[in-house]
Amino acid sequence: MIAFFADRFDKPSIPIYLALGIVFGPLWSVLSTSALVPEISLTGGVLSLVSELGLLFLLFIVGLQVKLSQISEKLKTGSVMTLVQGLGVAGFASIYLYVAGFEFLEILILSAALVPSSAAIVIPMLKQQQELSSENGMLDISVLVLENVYLVVAVGAVSALSKGSGLALLKVLVAMSLGLIIAYLSSRLVLPKIVSEVLQDQKSFLMAGFGLLGAFVLFSSFAGLKPEIGAFFAGVALAQLPYSSELQAAVDPMTEFFLAIFLASLGLTLSPSSVSSVAADALILALLLVPAKASLYYISSRFSWGRRICFIEVCS
Repeated sequence: MIAFFADRFDKPSIPIYLALGIVFGPLWSVLSTSALVPEISLTGGVLSLVSELGLLFLLFIVGLQVKLSQISEKLKTGSVMTLVQGLGVAGFASIYLYVAGFEFLEILILSAALVPSSAAIVIPMLKQQQELSSENGMLDISVLVLENVYLVVAVGAVSALSKGSGLALLKVLVAMSLGLIIAYLSSRLVLPKIVSEVLQDQKSFLMAGFGLLGAFVLFSSFAGLKPEIGAFFAGVALAQLPYSSELQAAVDPMTEFFLAIFLASLGLTLSPSSVSSVAADALILALLLVPAKASLYYISSRFSWGRRICFIEVCS
């Protein structure tokens, strides 16, 4: 129902799922303490597994957008924009968090987390506006790809830092580099032969794509990386094939379903007491970073693009 109304009014459904979880979580807690409904846990177990699949499929979809032949011309401008806004956002966020009294590790993690844009918001909006293949849409995707590469590195670094070892960080970086190399080589040497064999059968083609996804997820697990990183590598490998759009069309409905559960369950974990303790800091950061990020995007993109494209890019 939510997806239907969101599509009817050309609005992304992802923020609505998160808001629904935030509203429904406290309400369910109140109802479960009464005799009106049975006491059922809305977190953990199967729900947790399904919600994690949403994030995994999302990064798989993002990887499928990395068509190097299409976005290579935009990567130069996109890299400048990503670098300028990344350093700017991290700098502004770090200054505020330091003044607000956060610890060094908290500042490092939060400032790094605030840099990338949300693929869950940007990609559905570009699809709804039919802008994925437009000039500003390709620029958006190039920036999003670079931000997600940064995000993959940041997630691996945070995972290694949590183990408190510089050697663990080195292992993570080596594993991610190896994953990218395997993704590139498989897209050039292995996948074209497999796809040519199974392309005539739609089910076999989808199973081959999901099989590659599972293989990269297993590789990430054995290498000590998050499964989502392996999903991103699998998407990158498949994106270089001429038939990746068919696979993406098949994965899209599942991605939205799993992602809806992920965001709703994320909202369920946010109790009013926990939200109220950080609400002021979150509001100040939003008021500071949203205009700052838009301004940095506009300034950096003006070096290579006209005023109209820059304005559309900032708005998107």
